[in-house]
Amino acid sequence: SGTVNEMIKGIIFDYDGVIADSISVQYKIIQKIARKFGGKPFSSFEDFRERFSDWRPYYQSFDPSNPRIVGQAERMFYAEFHKLRPDIRLYDGIADVIVKLSKNYKLGIASHSSLKTIESALRSNDLLRYFDAIAGGDSTEKLKPHPDHLRVCMNKLKIKPSETCEVGDAMWDIKAARAAKVAKIIAVTYGL
Repeated sequence: SGTVNEMIKGIIFDYDGVIADSISVQYKIIQKIARKFGGKPFSSFEDFRERFSDWRPYYQSFDPSNPRIVGQAERMFYAEFHKLRPDIRLYDGIADVIVKLSKNYKLGIASHSSLKTIESALRSNDLLRYFDAIAGGDSTEKLKPHPDHLRVCMNKLKIKPSETCEVGDAMWDIKAARAAKVAKIIAVTYGL
């Protein structure tokens, strides 16, 4: 059991909306999904950022009597997201933050995006070498808000929850971090 005096040794980032500026792409896709399945699209990008918190209930709202609607909408989302992935850029200034933090902390990523997608983007931006652990959407069966991604990442980093800071942009990041009992949570306001 850790003490209050333990220092932060590792920082685990979410990828989409924290490192990668993918929120506008997600917005376009979710608007397309809403139109296809007869759901109510968001009135604007800001409306989407303000009100979108969990895709499962949102997708289910398209047709509450269809238990398969969530899976169908998710498949469409990932197919579209895969096509648009090359258009996604990293947030301005995030590379400098990563390089600076890597001098004093072990860095990791816990994300719904695939390991291959994250590694490819980081490699092309010469940032992969700064991360000691990455847990992608294909690294565990349970997605956020379940804490598995964070636990996988902490195990790879060889750090305890009491030594961990998590950086996310959505409620499910915060819920996962609380469930994993990490010491610090930073919620950025520029993502979702």
